[in-house]
Amino acid sequence: MKKTLFLTIILFALLFTHNGWAAKPLPKSQAGPKSFFHKPEETYTLGNQRISRRTGFPVALYRLNVGAYSGSPEAMARQFLKEKANVLGMHETLDDIALDYVKESPAGFHVHFFQTYKGIPVFGSDLVVNINRKTRRVVMILSGYKPDIGRTDILPVLLPRLSPSEAIERARIHLNVTGHLYQEPKAELMIYRGENSYSLTYRTILVTTDPFGDWEVFIDAHTGDLLHTRNLLLYVDGSGLTFDPDPLTTANANYGDPGYADYGDADTTALNAERFLRPLKDLSFDGILYHLTGPYVEIE
Repeated sequence: MKKTLFLTIILFALLFTHNGWAAKPLPKSQAGPKSFFHKPEETYTLGNQRISRRTGFPVALYRLNVGAYSGSPEAMARQFLKEKANVLGMHETLDDIALDYVKESPAGFHVHFFQTYKGIPVFGSDLVVNINRKTRRVVMILSGYKPDIGRTDILPVLLPRLSPSEAIERARIHLNVTGHLYQEPKAELMIYRGENSYSLTYRTILVTTDPFGDWEVFIDAHTGDLLHTRNLLLYVDGSGLTFDPDPLTTANANYGDPGYADYGDADTTALNAERFLRPLKDLSFDGILYHLTGPYVEIE
């Protein structure tokens, strides 16, 4: 029952969060340069899969019930990925993915990986395997894995011409930084995919007072060209329907009463009547997607 209620909360927050969000504007003097980035990949849905039109491989597999696996969350996730490597376009050895972190929730384990290419991290390659805590079965996977990166000579040269300090200076010039830095700038080599090709880049991070922001700037490590920039300090408010704290409590009902059971994730009038409109504060926006992270729900 706890699992069902947890998943239902997520479902209602997704379905009923409205689109009337407005970003909190920065003062004009602190607005900084316009962020720009390429659009996310186009996808289509086929059964329980969401598939990339570019690669032909799934970026998500839903409504799974695969396993049960044994071992640590990472070990279980890797067992699953080896079984599904051909489906996802991955190397069967899994030698090009690295563990990022494991997060636990009431529903289970959420194992986060990222892809590497010849030891260099690939931007936007996050891969999340979701495992049911009780059954130890994989129930969903989200994949940013780039199956085409290692199958052609897309990146014949992996030695940067620019140094990290030169990349940071290019980012400073682009941002027209005139204020102070809150922390030491960072530059990390990373593979970045633009509209049509991959590039060896430096992902630089500058936290500045003017222009105000936590700036992520990608600089081509060979040419010094600017490929991508965005301000990570953008937030929005929203609202959504959710249980508070749960429908059995607010309805003074018992599990199994009419309308208060697991009907295969289907809606019931009784459950819908126990939803309350609540604010979803400070949802983050990365320039492409809104991320539901707030006091009532967190979705990754």
